[in-house]
Amino acid sequence: MAGRQTDLCGLLERTMFSQHDRQQLRKIEQWFEESDPELAKALQEGAPPRRYGRMVRLAVYLLAAFLVVFGLVGMIFPLVFLGAIAAGVTACAHLLGRGRLGGP
Repeated sequence: MAGRQTDLCGLLERTMFSQHDRQQLRKIEQWFEESDPELAKALQEGAPPRRYGRMVRLAVYLLAAFLVVFGLVGMIFPLVFLGAIAAGVTACAHLLGRGRLGGP
């Protein structure tokens, strides 16, 4: 908690807040910690990770595979192309989400 508070103070000192604004923000932070420690902890930890992203990627991979197979069986090459594009885009999104391609 103290480390987090130090980080926040350092951030506030680097911003354009006045000394009065920084004092007020510290008071608000202390009030949150004293009045509702569970809320303060939840705010410090951030949002819980989203679990549905994995399911969406899996669904798009399955759709891409279906498009490729159906396109090959039916000799409908635009479907093969569309399936390959969908698989490639999903793979890139998957790798960006894991930080392997140098994304944000």
